[in-house]
Amino acid sequence: MGNVLVIAAVIYQSMTIGGTDARKYVGKTATVCGVVASTRYDTTTTGHPTFLNLDKPFPDQSLTVVIFESERELFGEPERRFRQQTICATGVIEELTQPAGVLRIVARTPKQIVEKKELSLRRIVVEAFARLLA
Repeated sequence: MGNVLVIAAVIYQSMTIGGTDARKYVGKTATVCGVVASTRYDTTTTGHPTFLNLDKPFPDQSLTVVIFESERELFGEPERRFRQQTICATGVIEELTQPAGVLRIVARTPKQIVEKKELSLRRIVVEAFARLLA
């Protein structure tokens, strides 16, 4: 059993990247971790998105986690909840054409965003096996 835990933790680590490495994984599902440097709930744009900008404030962020209004209530007030927190977001990394070169992950469920302080070995193992089975 101990070997399985070690293998699962290694697999989890290999699928977790920093925002600066996200560009290498465009089009793939990955877990990107970073500090939420700035946030914005935009009620003037279609879909009323909430933006969680990782590592540096907009417009210099490494990646943006986007939560659309249709899922917003599942997250509470994400622009407040996650501000200045270290998070890991899992999803398909997309590169936008407008604004050019911006990377994003769209979060549709709260399970896609984990505050770093919530990570535990048990959770790492469970998530790693779930990804293996997916």
